Amino acid sequence: SLGYADEALRQFFESASKTEWFENTLFIITADHTSLSEHPQFQTKLGSLRIPIVFYAPSDSTISGRFQQVVQQADIMPTVLDLLGYDQPFFSLGVNAFDSTAEHTAVAFKHDQHQLYKNEKLICFDGEHTTFAFDLEKDSLNQNNLIHSDISFSDNEHFIKAYLQNYSKALLENKM
Repeated sequence: SLGYADEALRQFFESASKTEWFENTLFIITADHTSLSEHPQFQTKLGSLRIPIVFYAPSDSTISGRFQQVVQQADIMPTVLDLLGYDQPFFSLGVNAFDSTAEHTAVAFKHDQHQLYKNEKLICFDGEHTTFAFDLEKDSLNQNNLIHSDISFSDNEHFIKAYLQNYSKALLENKM
């Protein structure tokens, strides 16, 4: 499937590069889910959510290289709006992917749990309690659940509760 996707993208860009709109286009390539992997780093709670997000603008040399900060799909809209120079208020749960001053986090819902990646910590929250907590700087393969340790994850727990509250309120009030 990767070979097919690679060839399809090659053909698409070969064809698109000959159009009048190509140089003035921002292409965003991402996935909506991961697949099974034999690599241990992709078999973890966080790793199972890792997908590529590629921003490609043929005429914008500032969009190049590889960024190491966390980016989530919710970051796509604010990134595009910023690149367009949009200066009006808008609602988003994400941030500009290229803003080095922004707090880059990732929130996902999987297996009936909300997962938050923030400050090199990953917590899983079931709506009432944190059920898993990992320090990813020290435990990248998520093998040591710190939920019963003396390490505090309360900042992340407060963040996920506020995030979910903002999401629910915006959804109920049709303000997304």
